[in-house]
Amino acid sequence: AHLLPALSPQKVRYTFTDVGPSFVQQAQENFREFPFASFRTLDLERAPAFQGFAPGSFDLVIAANVLHATRRLRETLERVRSLLVPAGHLLIWEATAPQPWLDITFGLLEGWHRFEDRELRPDQPLLPVGRWTETLQATGFNKVLEIIDKETPESAFRSRSARIKDKGTAAEHRLLGEWALKNGMRVEAE
Repeated sequence: AHLLPALSPQKVRYTFTDVGPSFVQQAQENFREFPFASFRTLDLERAPAFQGFAPGSFDLVIAANVLHATRRLRETLERVRSLLVPAGHLLIWEATAPQPWLDITFGLLEGWHRFEDRELRPDQPLLPVGRWTETLQATGFNKVLEIIDKETPESAFRSRSARIKDKGTAAEHRLLGEWALKNGMRVEAE
């Protein structure tokens, strides 16, 4: 709700995705006044290319409390990376510490215990800050910037996919300004 009004319609193409068609439809209704936005389903547990998303077609991917809800986090991050242009940015907002209210709220839902990568997440789906950084780096993201909210058990991470030496266009290689959105405010990083 805070991001779309802050974007320049002449310079941005924004794609809202969710695994559930009902959430996509609701977003389309809520944000219909933004003509530069499109709305599509995306299941991060399947290859995005097979769902109609061209590899390397996004400069920036924003994922808010969604990546932990997948079976195998490393595979999910590799799929997300496949969506990014070389040196594209990934901005993540995730809970990073167990909280009783999360277990009470989501613990009875099937999806909360969906994770299968017990070597990475042995007891619960959330990763602590340091493990997020290690996992991002292990899946091809570099220059991970941790933005830790000391008042909540959530953290933001900004990372960039590793540069790929290819003959891509200048547009594919341009870097976005590094930023994170928190509580609807623009925060400059580095």
